Amino acid sequence: MSIRGVLTWKRFALGSAIFACILLQGLLFYHRHFTDWRGPVGTVSNETFVPAIMIAAGRGFYVTDIDAVPGLRAFVNYESARFDVAAIPQEAALESPGRGYQWLRYMLYTVGYIWKIFGVSWKSLAILILVMLGISAFAVYGISRLAMPVPWSIFVALAFTWNSAVYSQMPLFRDFSKAPFILVTVFLLARSVKKRLALRDYLITAALIGVVLGVGMGFRTDMLILVPLSIVVLLTCRLQRA
Repeated sequence: MSIRGVLTWKRFALGSAIFACILLQGLLFYHRHFTDWRGPVGTVSNETFVPAIMIAAGRGFYVTDIDAVPGLRAFVNYESARFDVAAIPQEAALESPGRGYQWLRYMLYTVGYIWKIFGVSWKSLAILILVMLGISAFAVYGISRLAMPVPWSIFVALAFTWNSAVYSQMPLFRDFSKAPFILVTVFLLARSVKKRLALRDYLITAALIGVVLGVGMGFRTDMLILVPLSIVVLLTCRLQRA
């Protein structure tokens, strides 16, 4: 096997090991924090998830009278862990969501499709939270790799995921959901500062930052705070000479 082949195999093995570690962490976190989890808490009412339930039911991005749907009030009040979308009457009155729902459009669509696949339950939402934790851990690893060797970067990523401040925020779904978007944006910006990018890489990085920020704003409008910083970094970062 050539030296290049050996290096490629080592990178693949290392990447697989990192992925396996984060996957194992996800399983441990699920067992530790979500076995008896009854649903998200935080800064929004659970009635905010009604459009996601309607999406899971194939009704589109709409709201309806919760008390007119059997079992829906019990679900949003944590009195039941699951909700059967078949309970939504065909004649249920649907209304377009207000502005507050529009600000959370991407979050509600994501939750809606998760529920469409796994069923409407708070435990299904825990799967999405763990995916976000995994993305955040990979982003922290990437940020660390810009300044530290692999072993230390892995340690930092693991320390991040096991930090009490992190897992205390995980049940606050809406607040925690911004974490992967912020960390991925920081990684892309830090990489732009650290490395001299070729023009093609620069354009791809700028496009990725725009996508991450745009989607992230559909989860939390707090992402707006990173827009001025992103513009400044992209306008001042160094590029490779042609």
